[in-house]
Amino acid sequence: MFNLSVKSNLVSPQSFETFYRIQISYNSVAGPQTPNLSLNTVSHIHFVQRIQNNSLYNTTVLLSANGGTKNEENRSALEKILILSDIMTKMSIKRNLNGKIEKLLNPDEIKKSWNLWKEKNLTEYMRKLIEQENFIEDLESSLIYLEGNFKKEIQYIALFPECYSFKSNNLQSTNYTSQYIFNSHLINELVLKYKLYPVFIKDYGNIIHVKLKSIIANLSDVGSIINEIDSLPDYKYKFEILADYKFDKKTGRIITSEVVLSEFINNEIQYTSKVEIKEDKKIVNKIYS
Repeated sequence: MFNLSVKSNLVSPQSFETFYRIQISYNSVAGPQTPNLSLNTVSHIHFVQRIQNNSLYNTTVLLSANGGTKNEENRSALEKILILSDIMTKMSIKRNLNGKIEKLLNPDEIKKSWNLWKEKNLTEYMRKLIEQENFIEDLESSLIYLEGNFKKEIQYIALFPECYSFKSNNLQSTNYTSQYIFNSHLINELVLKYKLYPVFIKDYGNIIHVKLKSIIANLSDVGSIINEIDSLPDYKYKFEILADYKFDKKTGRIITSEVVLSEFINNEIQYTSKVEIKEDKKIVNKIYS
């Protein structure tokens, strides 16, 4: 019988490379005056992890990306997501051994890719000068804060989990991630600070199954902002992130990953996004068989 030590980490990350399929869905209802948002994207990436000087170095290379929506009013939002994918085809990231993102290593390369895309492709996607100017201003303002902003997106929580050194059979308060930031999709002024903690850990020998849940760190700030809203009848603000990972125990390689973010005010005003990651067995088998 395999016995877990209280002091044992969930996984001991090692070097590896694999391929992933990433599916992301976005859905929101924002009242009768605003079109509902409903779209999804599917991408395939090559994922490489190397260990050096007690740090994890991860490189992701986008192989393909596409998306769809049933609502034509969402088409521009979908196109922007796909354009960003086209620009950020490669990301190099440094993490600590717990999985925490410490630094984006290639921001200059991404900005160079953006300038090249802008020169060659902008007029193809947008004919009107005012649309081009607005898009350039929006994206370039995002690129200025790229290193800080990209960590807010839940696809990076799904792809770069921060729980490797959690203790295998300990669901207590010592098992917390560092603090994340989330800008509310429903309330403009609301900025949430939260951490993730484990609610389920199971060791299956070769596979570790972990479920994490969010806890809001700035509840008093949230309460103050919510109490000032008097234009929304019958509201009760809720925010939650649930993350579900299955790791290869020997390397820390993600086998499957799912992260769901939900915001709720009432039945007419709510937002959800969901990221599902799994190894692309067809490519893995083709490359490594």
